[in-house]
Amino acid sequence: MREPRQKQSMPDPSSLTPDQIRTMSYNELVALVRETNRFPGGRRSIHRIASRLMLTSSSRVLEIGCATGSTAIELKRLVGCDIYAVDINPVAIAEAQRRADVENLAIDFATADAADIPKPDQSFDIIICGNVTALIDDKAKAVAEYDRVLKSGGVIVAAPMYYLEPPSTQLIADVRAAVQVDLPIAYREEALDFYFQLGFETYDVIDYAFDEVSQEHVDSVVSGLLASPHLDALQPASAEALRNVYANYMHLFRRNLALMGFSILFLRKTHFVEDEELFTAHEVAKAGLNP
Repeated sequence: MREPRQKQSMPDPSSLTPDQIRTMSYNELVALVRETNRFPGGRRSIHRIASRLMLTSSSRVLEIGCATGSTAIELKRLVGCDIYAVDINPVAIAEAQRRADVENLAIDFATADAADIPKPDQSFDIIICGNVTALIDDKAKAVAEYDRVLKSGGVIVAAPMYYLEPPSTQLIADVRAAVQVDLPIAYREEALDFYFQLGFETYDVIDYAFDEVSQEHVDSVVSGLLASPHLDALQPASAEALRNVYANYMHLFRRNLALMGFSILFLRKTHFVEDEELFTAHEVAKAGLNP
């Protein structure tokens, strides 16, 4: 499996024909629309991570697969930590940098591979990798690189996504075709087992299920995204083609994510020796209260 890649630059919207838009992959459409790619659970997840790890302005954070920068930007807003954020897609990095510049946020964005991070050993206190590790061909090499640049006692934050209910063969085929990646069909146990076997201490695990979203809400959000001023240059027929193709992708992902959940994992790089913990505990949900 490979991480999804986009073209290095997008053509002028005014030059795009309806046929060109219809043949674009979802990843190419993301670059055209400038869609925000979020960490699973969005800003609430980012706030919980920052709080759970007690991040401060002196924390050194590496984000792997930052896409258009929403996680790095939100962390910078919250605590002002020192962030180095990488993605293999230069179009996404350019958009992330544009967004940070608009808010005058000093974030170091760079085009780089997860398995070849251009930083010295033990450079970071925290590594945030979301769900991107599942999309990397050589996962062992990537994880070894995470370990190399993470300080002793540092924490890796991952958010593996998995199915809670079996997807249909057609749904999987459609999603794979949309993102042009041979996405794995994983359930919670196998998705988390990969991380449990890495040799890091499992510091915490928080489980989530994606909310169901109405078709009407999808259409509303799509309309808002496509009203962005930079798309005004599209010819009317091209704008209509974009609306149809993009909405179809969003409805496809609505159906897919309705079957899915994810977990936020906190994995600590420890090198001390102590007795195995005997009397463990877990968080108990209170009846009648929302999480």
